[in-house]
Amino acid sequence: RVMATGELLEAIEENLSANGVLRDVHVLKIPVRDGAGEIVGIQCVFWDVTASRQAQREIQRRDELLQAIMDHTPAVIYMKDLEGRYLYINREYEKLFNVQREQTIAKTDFDIFPAEYAQKFQANDRAIIAAGRPRNVDEKVPHGDELHDYLSVKFPVLDGAGKPYALCG
Repeated sequence: RVMATGELLEAIEENLSANGVLRDVHVLKIPVRDGAGEIVGIQCVFWDVTASRQAQREIQRRDELLQAIMDHTPAVIYMKDLEGRYLYINREYEKLFNVQREQTIAKTDFDIFPAEYAQKFQANDRAIIAAGRPRNVDEKVPHGDELHDYLSVKFPVLDGAGKPYALCG
């Protein structure tokens, strides 16, 4: 194809190694031209990407597993960054508050709830992040014309160095 079209080809190919192991190889094939501009050969550059592709597949498998767990639990689950923007909500959150995941990501409580409740939620979140440990919080949430009372279990999510980067509830 490179010889016929003169276009660069970039692909991931499966190749059988000399010892009989199937490897994923990232390949670049580039036409080589003579002084007159005619294609006279192909230059190939390739590198083994088997390990990174396996890691990507494992990450995807784990993401799908986590998503299945999160969406099939009867608990309402969400995660927010340190600025209070939603990073994740599960299916129960969507049903309870009549919102869709795509519409809440990167939004704050102020985009979803009346300001007086959003302020209380964020104050609780900041206190939990500052304390650095889980806490049970009694929170009132409006649903239509009614006010519902919830016991929320909130906790900071820590990075490898023990520094909080999100809050989960």
